[in-house]
This record gives sequence, structure tokens and C-alpha cells, in this order.
Amino acid sequence: MDDTECPRLHGCHLRRRPRKVPKLRIALLEAGVGWAGYWLDRMDGHYEKMGSMAPWLKKRPTEYFMEQCYLSLDPGERTLAAMYDLSLDRNILWGSDFPHFDCTYPGVVKQVEDAVKILPATARHNIMTANPALMIIASDALRRSMRRRRALRSA
Repeated sequence: MDDTECPRLHGCHLRRRPRKVPKLRIALLEAGVGWAGYWLDRMDGHYEKMGSMAPWLKKRPTEYFMEQCYLSLDPGERTLAAMYDLSLDRNILWGSDFPHFDCTYPGVVKQVEDAVKILPATARHNIMTANPALMIIASDALRRSMRRRRALRSA
């Protein structure tokens, strides 16, 4: 994760985006998954200490994150089990990294399958199949909703 992603995520929560647009899905790609545990703990800590300064947040930032955000797994990451322990398996997608120079092509699917072997079957299913499908479905639903709103405004 570069040094701009975490502040962007923090700012997104503080600017009320997740609460105002509950169908919004945020994908934090190209950054791996290992950073998420630390950053979610940090945002929750700020919420516990200074939540009164953000009265629009009705839940901990981690709860909004788990409902609306996705991370992309790089198959070589060693932090996957720790993120599973934090119940983030419903928020992890896998990235092929194609066409970047460091991608495994062909063979990325096997590489990801090998990486998720350490997890229970339900978590493997979430990462390999369910999460990408849910994100696509949610993206389509949000797009349709936005089109309807625009049409109503212009009518």
C-alpha cells in the first residue's frame, strides 16, 4: 500500500461516504491485504477516543469497511491467515496482476489456490468465487441506482 491509500480510506470514512451511500463498494487494489488489520484497529481506536467529533458515524469504521470494502490479495502474501482471523475473508478478492511484469501467467489461478489452502473451505470459496461475484453484482446495482437518480433529476 502506498502512503496515500490509508489517508484516503480514513478520509472516505470521515467524509461520510459509506453511511451516505450504503450501496457503494470500495475496492482497494494493488495494495495487498496485510495493512488492513493495523489500519482498521487504528481507525476504530480513533473512533473510540474521538467518536463524538464524527457524530455521523453510527458504527465503528471496521463495521463500515466489512460491509462495503474489498482488498486484493497478492498470492505471495504471508498475512492472509491473520486477515482471516480478523474475519476479513468476505472482503478479500484475488488479483492476477496481469499484465504487470511480475504476474504469474499462465498459472495465477493455481498460485492463488495454493495461497488460500491454509484457510477453511468457506473462506477459500469467499475469496475465489463469492466475493468477486458480490462486488460485481453490487457495482451493477449501484450503477442502475445512479442512472435512475440522474433520470429523476433531469425529468
